[in-house]
Amino acid sequence: MKKRLSITLRRALEPERMRNIVAKANQFDSYILIEHQNVQINAKSRLSTFGFFGAKQGETIVISAAGADAEEALEDLRSFLASE
Repeated sequence: MKKRLSITLRRALEPERMRNIVAKANQFDSYILIEHQNVQINAKSRLSTFGFFGAKQGETIVISAAGADAEEALEDLRSFLASE
């Protein structure tokens, strides 16, 4: 199952937030991608997040997940980003 979700950021994606997102994404079995301005990164890879701090408050990112727990992963990441 593959799902996509668009999220408007309440805060910029700074390095600390990206580390938290990677930790959260790694709680799931699904393959998870984050996309912003035609750049896609593996949300489970700390290395791929190093160059992905450009998303600012009010901008939209797209998170997609593929796997058995894709829906749960997207909902958890949406809640996580909304609460920070």
